[in-house]
Amino acid sequence: MDAGVELHVVPEPCEPLHDERLVLPWLTWGANPSPPEQSPKLGWMTEALEIDPFDPDRMMYGTGATVYGTENLTNWDAGTSFTITPMVRGLEETAVNDLISPPSGAPLISALGDIGGFRHTDPTKVPAMMFTQPNFTSTTSLDFAESSPNTMVRSGNLDSGPHIAFSTDNGANWFAGSDPSGVSGGGTVAAAADGSRFVWSPQGAGVHHATGFGTSWSASSGIPAGTVVESDRVDPKTFYGFKSGKFYVSTDGGATFTASAATGLPAGDSVRFKALPGARGDVWLAGGASDGPYGLWHSTNAGATFTKLSNVGAADTVGFGKAAPGASYQTLFTSAEIDGVRGIFRSTNKGVSWTRVNDDAHQWGWTGAAITGDPRVYGRVYVATNGRGVVYGDTSGTGGTDPDPEDPGPEDPDPEPAGACAVTYTITNQWPDGFQADVKLTNTGSSAWNGWSLTWSFADGQKISQLWNASHTQSGAAVTVRNTDWNGTVAAGSSAAFGFTAAKSAANSKPTAFRVGGETCTVG
Repeated sequence: MDAGVELHVVPEPCEPLHDERLVLPWLTWGANPSPPEQSPKLGWMTEALEIDPFDPDRMMYGTGATVYGTENLTNWDAGTSFTITPMVRGLEETAVNDLISPPSGAPLISALGDIGGFRHTDPTKVPAMMFTQPNFTSTTSLDFAESSPNTMVRSGNLDSGPHIAFSTDNGANWFAGSDPSGVSGGGTVAAAADGSRFVWSPQGAGVHHATGFGTSWSASSGIPAGTVVESDRVDPKTFYGFKSGKFYVSTDGGATFTASAATGLPAGDSVRFKALPGARGDVWLAGGASDGPYGLWHSTNAGATFTKLSNVGAADTVGFGKAAPGASYQTLFTSAEIDGVRGIFRSTNKGVSWTRVNDDAHQWGWTGAAITGDPRVYGRVYVATNGRGVVYGDTSGTGGTDPDPEDPGPEDPDPEPAGACAVTYTITNQWPDGFQADVKLTNTGSSAWNGWSLTWSFADGQKISQLWNASHTQSGAAVTVRNTDWNGTVAAGSSAAFGFTAAKSAANSKPTAFRVGGETCTVG
């Protein structure tokens, strides 16, 4: 971002003059206060100030809005002005609560803590102004009408005034709705597929439904307060809810809900779910906790039953994007743990297989609040972070087709390294019926590998239970470990590493022979 305020300072201890030349209007919060109050505020929650020890002209300080600073501080010594400007670009200190990417209009709408959220017409540029009229302190939930994406709704927190707002022009302008009695916070909100009605689960007032733009709300029955609500993306009268292990369905526009008979879902409320655009009753649900069910579930019958994906160990959120070339099903995105690795993953075949789209050098703390693909750009994903703003990425590949979910297709052939290989197999921990091991595979040849597959056999009946930083198959004693997307290229002299846990009996001898492609590796 790039805002500038020229600060005139005189040597005498008097009030400075300000010549404001604001390039980034949102830092004003849309306000035009009367003097002596300033907009934007150049102070506010200032907890640290540092002058560059190698450059006396460079100073920065933190505020509750951004990091301000200057590159000409020594002008002060001569009694002339120096310029205060935001010093952070692309690293906004914002927590993201929700994201939507409609099929037309702006590619992204964000719900943010503290500064409300934005309509992003270009993901490479900072928007001019956050949501106003009303200006929520934090927006907690967003939705749009799937078949009428100019119709949008957002809910949020506000000390006084309405906690819900609507837009009929794709989020460019908003107008406030009314609150049912007792509302104390934004909660979650859902728009019907055609924009004809809305279901709202605010804090303090239970679940309500309304036709039109929320001028009059009626309490919904059969569903507890605090339920997370979403809408079917095809049927305008079908809405869904989840709370404390129970999935709820309404087929009358949110007036009445019925608890589904589905079992095995997460018992707590750390759950996020979405219905797939273009497919009636197709629902994906992510969430859980380490002490109970945790992962990714799929329903094709409007939540009557759910199937847990066995290849996803834990998942916190799920989203959809444009289908890959040749595929008939939309691309899935999730923030999850798969094959023992935490990351952002993409699937082009209904979750049969997954590709990690970030790497260890690109991680952003908590990314479980929201995720969405872009319905117009294959491979694009928008990721919510808790303090780093919205991160987005594009794929450099062309994607794949949508295979039969029962047939994941042939695996890639073994690579044929141009030279030798070396393996170090280290048992790092053991217990009576199991152990943990680390494996380091080194390319000791003269050419890089573009993919690798390491094989060995156990001698004492060991059975791998979990493996990370690679994928594996085991048939009897024979084990095959293959690279992931981010560690397949191994330059000459470089290494790839992975680890695993396994079950064992009394004996636990190390494998004595390893092969990569057609080469037998030396064992260290």
